[in-house]
Amino acid sequence: MFAVQSGIQLRFPSVKHITTQQLHSWLHTSDNDPSFDVMLLDIREEQEYQISHIAGAVRTGPEMSDFRSIYESIKALASKSENYAIVAYCSVGYRSSAFVDKMQRYISDTQDNKTYNIYNLEGSIFKWANEGRSMVDRSNNITSFVHPYNFVWGKLVSSKLRKYDNEL
Repeated sequence: MFAVQSGIQLRFPSVKHITTQQLHSWLHTSDNDPSFDVMLLDIREEQEYQISHIAGAVRTGPEMSDFRSIYESIKALASKSENYAIVAYCSVGYRSSAFVDKMQRYISDTQDNKTYNIYNLEGSIFKWANEGRSMVDRSNNITSFVHPYNFVWGKLVSSKLRKYDNEL
């Protein structure tokens, strides 16, 4: 997983990354401190999201090309407080890093000079699942399973945690 994360960071040098531990801490902070907000964006396909996602995450597929509505949500969140974070994740971090990179370019193209707290989750949901952190399924029931994306990338998540959509 380390080699994959390093490659992603080299491919997207302008993207800020946070660890799963940092996100876990932020989520608990936002639970206990209403002045701290975390917006989670799941950048995976629908069938992946259905198997599991981090509670509260909004699915924004990797095919998305209209960034305006997300930009407006980010601006609204940032105008409410300086204590916020937008965190994108996917399976291992490539699609979410690409999303954050595109989002940053979109914001730059609007000539908005504000810096927004937008991050990619290092290791994404595979690392989150491998660490035994909490996830929910399509019915918001707690689950430990995660969609392995495909045979190759799925090797980065524990075999006992893999679940494909045809097993629903």
